[in-house]
Amino acid sequence: MQRWFSEHQPTVVVLAAAKVGGIQANNSYPADFLLENLKIQTNVIETAWRSAVRRLLFLGSSCIYPKIAEQPIREDALLTGPLEPTNSHVLPALREFPHVDDLGEACVFALENWQPGPDEQQFLNVDTGVDLSIRELAEAVARATG
Repeated sequence: MQRWFSEHQPTVVVLAAAKVGGIQANNSYPADFLLENLKIQTNVIETAWRSAVRRLLFLGSSCIYPKIAEQPIREDALLTGPLEPTNSHVLPALREFPHVDDLGEACVFALENWQPGPDEQQFLNVDTGVDLSIRELAEAVARATG
């Protein structure tokens, strides 16, 4: 990785890589997933820092927040309690489904404009700010698809 950074000299890095699996894999190999993801994250973040990368955007999912979290989830709730043991990826996200283009635009906006100070929170939650129940979401999908 260091060679790639040296050759390409990126000024911005977006870290979205992770080892992921379904409920069965998460239940069967929880330490393996944690270890592999820590290795990926540590390697990329340290190499970016040593390579004087100007901006690093680290994307995380709702799965890294506690099972029982105040809604809407605040950024400072990150890893403050037990996670959902089945780590069901769709259910925590049912209150919001951001479109990939919207998330991409939010990432570019954050990289170009977000300047947290040393005493400010370093997390940025990208969402619509509107919570929907599963029923409301299903009804909206039904209306949109006919």
